[in-house]
Order: sequence, then C-alpha cells, then structure tokens
Amino acid sequence: MDAPRLCDSCESGVVMRGSADSDEYVYCTKLEKRVTMRVTECNRYVDRAQVPLWAMKEIAWVLHVDARRHKIGFVSAKDWQRQNGDEEMVPSHIG
Repeated sequence: MDAPRLCDSCESGVVMRGSADSDEYVYCTKLEKRVTMRVTECNRYVDRAQVPLWAMKEIAWVLHVDARRHKIGFVSAKDWQRQNGDEEMVPSHIG
C-alpha cells in the first residue's frame, strides 16, 4: 500500500489538477518551487487540519475567578493578556 502524498494535506502544498489524470501541478510554498516527486516524508510538513497552538490561544476564553468579589466568568484571551501581562496563558507543562 502506498503512503499518502504529504503535499495533499500540508499547509504549504498547492495541488492543482486538470480534467485528465496526467494534468497535475504540485507546488511547495515553503520551498518556493515545484515538486515533481511523490513526497511521503518531509521535515517541513505541517498538517493543515491541525490548528496551531497560537491560533487556539487567539480564540480561547479563560475562566476568570475573582475571589474578592465572589464572581466567576469568562474573559477573552486578549482581555486576559491585558490584565495579566507576561504571564503564560497555557502552563508550560501543558503547551
């Protein structure tokens, strides 16, 4: 069984197909060149289906606990960063 071609699912891969099976053009935006072989291993591969951690942090809502006022609620990641400065949102043992 053939391994899947990585360019099809890589965020840097551009695959164009024509009406004939032989009409195909594969380009790598990371290498900035055309790819003519079937790539099954690549150390620059990034799965486009996996959301990067920085993107998840951008859309995250953080549970905020205010013990003095006895309030619990959610704040956006940007508001949390504004309130907490350089503190890491995701603890280093997790991220």
